Amino acid sequence: TVKEYVNALHELVVDPETAVQQILVMPIAPHKQTSKGRVEAQAARRETSRAWNQELRSLLPVDGSVFLLDYETALQVPDQESYILKPAFNADSTHMNAAFAPHLEEAIANCGCDLDLF
Repeated sequence: TVKEYVNALHELVVDPETAVQQILVMPIAPHKQTSKGRVEAQAARRETSRAWNQELRSLLPVDGSVFLLDYETALQVPDQESYILKPAFNADSTHMNAAFAPHLEEAIANCGCDLDLF
């Protein structure tokens, strides 16, 4: 699925009708720690998210046009196995708050994209 996703993104860039010069891809952020709900389902979602991001990391950048904004590990609690969002970045149990913006900014600066296109 990730490979097809990356291929579709690349097609947007190479298609002369779309006029897209580059695409910056955000990873799936770690999930908030919860004590309610289905623990097994939450663990499965975390593992799927981690696997998705690892595959993105292995496939991007593509031809200098599609770049991964590789910041999600900075958002995780120190236990890298759990793939849980640090509480400081949690806005409302669904979204991240603006505290992650410096990590996003750093990822944009370091991803290899053409900053002049902004």
